[in-house]
Amino acid sequence: MRPGFANGGEAQNTFRLKHYHRVSDEIDLVDFGALAAFTEVNAQIARNVADMDERPVWVKGDFFGTTFNGLMAE
Repeated sequence: MRPGFANGGEAQNTFRLKHYHRVSDEIDLVDFGALAAFTEVNAQIARNVADMDERPVWVKGDFFGTTFNGLMAE
């Protein structure tokens, strides 16, 4: 199972329907290469945001920014 739009949704739905919290939900179903790549991409995103010159802000009216009282764009 690989995350992403190409096959991620279908693979995740299949996993949830056939394996999630069932006897067949075993560690060998994990694609550790894909997991490592996914983790690296997210680490790079976090690093890039942390290294920005300006603090990121939510788009005005964004659900998460509003719900969690985040800094909003003017």
